[in-house]
Amino acid sequence: MPDLTGRVRKHRGNDLEPDETIVKSLVGQPPGSKARRLNTVRLGVGTILPTGLSDIGADQILVWNAAIENPLADRVPRRNVYITLTSQRMLVHTTTALGKPKELACSYAHDEIAGVRVDNPKIGDGEVFVQYADDSITNLLMVTNQKPDEFVDAWHVIQSR
Repeated sequence: MPDLTGRVRKHRGNDLEPDETIVKSLVGQPPGSKARRLNTVRLGVGTILPTGLSDIGADQILVWNAAIENPLADRVPRRNVYITLTSQRMLVHTTTALGKPKELACSYAHDEIAGVRVDNPKIGDGEVFVQYADDSITNLLMVTNQKPDEFVDAWHVIQSR
């Protein structure tokens, strides 16, 4: 498993504010991303096949967010992204073709995030759900092993401060 947090530190460390430190990074496919549409289909409860049809979970998230005026989740580009939890905010970077963090697409102050959780893994490490203060949601499908529980644990430690 590559050191995703180290990749962000090495390639995008200049996006940090003074006194800001990187805690944990993940890379995944948000709802609406082409890679996600090509990688998964859900058929019934708990059945996922890599066939390229539709991802009912992502489709539901997109419909949910569309009902919210200017949802915070819409800042996340619909392509593979890194999400990085820092001591001050959550950063979202696009990725290069080789899987390195490319450019800062957006960032969220901690108070813009209502919660973070991991769904039951079905492919790789499953999905990480980020719920924002306006109730919009981003769920990142992770097709490689990344220990998303550590990201969620880090979020809870930051929230308890």
